[in-house]
Amino acid sequence: MKKEIKKTKLKPRTKAEEKRDQHTVVLEDVRCQFGVMKEGFSGVHKRFDRLDKKVDDNHKETDRNFKTLFEFRNETQDNFKTLFKFRNETSDNFKVNFEYLSKIDDELQSIEIEIADLKLN
Repeated sequence: MKKEIKKTKLKPRTKAEEKRDQHTVVLEDVRCQFGVMKEGFSGVHKRFDRLDKKVDDNHKETDRNFKTLFEFRNETQDNFKTLFKFRNETSDNFKVNFEYLSKIDDELQSIEIEIADLKLN
C-alpha cells in the first residue's frame, strides 16, 4: 500500500516578503563587498608596515651617518688644532734660530772689522 503524499499548495509571496528577500540579497552583497575591501586594506596595511620599517631603517642609517660626520668633524678640528700648534711652535723655533744666527752674523761682522783694522795697522 502506498502512502499518499499530500501536496501542499505554495502560497505566493507577499510584497513585504519579496522586499525582505531583496534587502537580504543587497545586504549579503554589501557584506561580500566589505570582505573584499577588508582584504584590500589588509594588503595596504602590510605595505604601510613595510614602508614604516623602511623609514625606520632610513632614520637609523641617517643617524649613523650624522654620528660619523660629527666624529669626523671633531677629529678634523683636533687635527687642525694640532696643525696650528705645530705651525706656531715651528714659527717660534724659526724666530729663535733667526735671532741666534743674527747674533752670530753680528759677531762675524765685528770680527771682520777688527781684522781689517789690524791689517791696516
